[in-house]
Amino acid sequence: MAKLTIYPCILSGGSGTRLWPVSRTNAPKQLQPLISKQSLIVETALRTPVGVDIAAPIIISNASYAKDIATQLKGAGTPASHILTEPFGRNTAPAAAAAAKLVQDLDPSGIVLLLPADHYISDHPTFLAAIRLAANAAQAGHIVTFGMSPTHPETGFGYIKYNAASAISDGVFPVDKFVEKPDLETAKSYLAAGDYAWNSGMFVFSPKTYLGELTQFNEAIATEACAAFDKADSEDFEGTDIRHLDRTHFTNCPSDSIDFAVMEHTQKAALVRGEFDWSDVGSWAALYEIGEKNVHGNVLHGDVITHDTTNCLISSQSRLVSVAGLSDLIISETPDAIMICPREQSQYVKNLHTQLVEAQRVEATSPVCQHTLTHRYDRAAQRRWYREWLTQTVLPHWSITALSPDTGGSFEACDYDGNPLTDLNVRLRVHARQVYSFAFAADQLDWAEGVEALKKPLAHLLKTGRKADGGFGHIYKPDGSWAKDNSDTYDHAFVLMALAWAYKVTGDEALKQEAEQTLGYLQSALKHSDKGYLEGLPAFETRRANPHMHLLEAALAWTDLHGSEPFADLADEIVDLFSNHFYRDGLLREYFHDDLSLNDSTEALALVEPGHLYEWAFLLNSYHSITGKTTPLTEAMVAFADKYGWNQQTGLVVDQCHPNGESLAEPTSRMWPQTEYVRLNLTYGSRADIEKALQHLQTIRMMYLEGDDLTRGMWRDKLDHAGQDISPNAPASTLYHIIGMIGAI
Repeated sequence: MAKLTIYPCILSGGSGTRLWPVSRTNAPKQLQPLISKQSLIVETALRTPVGVDIAAPIIISNASYAKDIATQLKGAGTPASHILTEPFGRNTAPAAAAAAKLVQDLDPSGIVLLLPADHYISDHPTFLAAIRLAANAAQAGHIVTFGMSPTHPETGFGYIKYNAASAISDGVFPVDKFVEKPDLETAKSYLAAGDYAWNSGMFVFSPKTYLGELTQFNEAIATEACAAFDKADSEDFEGTDIRHLDRTHFTNCPSDSIDFAVMEHTQKAALVRGEFDWSDVGSWAALYEIGEKNVHGNVLHGDVITHDTTNCLISSQSRLVSVAGLSDLIISETPDAIMICPREQSQYVKNLHTQLVEAQRVEATSPVCQHTLTHRYDRAAQRRWYREWLTQTVLPHWSITALSPDTGGSFEACDYDGNPLTDLNVRLRVHARQVYSFAFAADQLDWAEGVEALKKPLAHLLKTGRKADGGFGHIYKPDGSWAKDNSDTYDHAFVLMALAWAYKVTGDEALKQEAEQTLGYLQSALKHSDKGYLEGLPAFETRRANPHMHLLEAALAWTDLHGSEPFADLADEIVDLFSNHFYRDGLLREYFHDDLSLNDSTEALALVEPGHLYEWAFLLNSYHSITGKTTPLTEAMVAFADKYGWNQQTGLVVDQCHPNGESLAEPTSRMWPQTEYVRLNLTYGSRADIEKALQHLQTIRMMYLEGDDLTRGMWRDKLDHAGQDISPNAPASTLYHIIGMIGAI
């Protein structure tokens, strides 16, 4: 026989609804560490180590988490050679066909080992011996499955009847028939008969045999799945070849399982008995069976206290769970949901998930916001993903396509396809924010094109933005003329911020002079006669803390990067304003009267913005770090935001809440508060804070940055209370927040 090489092909497309609320549609069980510190898919890859006769794993996955899988496997030292992404699920037969086509192209004599990503097997040597036994039979033309000897009349598995008295070869038996999940009485009869095995869902075959049998019994699947593979788009992700199966052909591919499409019809089916421990980790009851039990028979995860409680699985993620006087239950607590059921009825959890989906509840789909039970999120992996996304996709788009060819300035926004919205007015601060973003990326994120990229928007900003009185205007029309040429303090703060970083990366002394002129204008024209700075000219009756926050940000940039004493004085001034006026009763307030007395005369003016609490806390911590001066007022703000500033349904920071902590009826969540939470905690947080922030980076990706509706490099700006997108477009100004967050990873 030809040299035999086994290609593990891992199916990772399921959603694990029977393990809700930990497993979600958009955060499935196979990506999570339910048994050990490794996720289920990593555990699956590790049990077939690369060797003389075993190749690196191939993954078949949903497109939305392919790169997460690649990162996890690489971090565990078992990188995938290829990932095939499905645009949507079509059951196992098409997935197996695409995998078979890939292996056939790589190695015509190769053998496919098809493995679900969510199984548990601890006896690896026995498992590997069974694989090699099955591979030899597959090389001889059989499609081999592993049949597990039943230990009880299980109704949640399919069964295989095999001929134990007539072996095909040593340890390999012919299959008589496949049968579906039985009722209890039928399952008991199977157990008594002795020639029925549980269907493990693992298969071993040569590509030629499987594709030939599939063509015979379900030609449409074979044709369309292979065409979807042949026309796949390919990309390299950190050394992993990711191939996105063609959507059109995959749409035409009938949805069917290997069992129905092939195994129930073929005469080539064979069985190897699995003499190794095995669980499909398909339910909470299965997870209990393989879990480490204490003396009372309980499997406990997280902050759990029990009294007179036996034979339970109790999992807590975000709070204390205390249980007394109960037995044989499953209790799973996450920050947004609690599930309780008898252990023997855990299969019905999927019905709860179905009801939640039908009711459009985000608890069924959205990731849990603080998923920190056993896993430690890989900061290096997050850094790699975000920096690759930023430098290879985001920055090239926003520095070329999203700059006006006529003025060189930024457009205000793009649609989700990446097309600039050329008919929108553009705020001057957007130009300044883009200059800052390009300069920061050049200096802090090693983006080589950054210095060149900032030249056009900076030239436009300085050439057309400054008015005859020395200040900057406010809003441009699409043609670059003024829509509003009034002076706004917020805009001037970002001009100063942009100049600080542009001067840092270019060394152009003229930019320092521009900053000095801008500071002079700020302090002569925009300074309030009593304290702080005006909203702008003409003066407004209501004043805000927000422009002062960004003045502090710019002042700290000049102080830290260039040692500027005038800006150090400005930073001291703003911190004094915060301490004596903006910070009230342990909380940052937003709106004020002309004398900086609190203006909460309407509900809208009284609301608190949790994102600003995190942002001020970051800047005040930075002030202390840069100047050594103490600002002991951040802990109460952060504690308030952590407790009251989150939508527990979506796991997102909300835009606003009441000052007593009461939530709005339907709170929204823009993207920028999420970035400010992450930046603060990754820079100044405790170990636990960092862990939560790293998890929130995952949530940001899923909720704001990824999806079929978004061209790569675009973002959603605003989600409603249920996590649904309500953004009109992707605003350019969000890049400023993203850059700051990524700089902290």
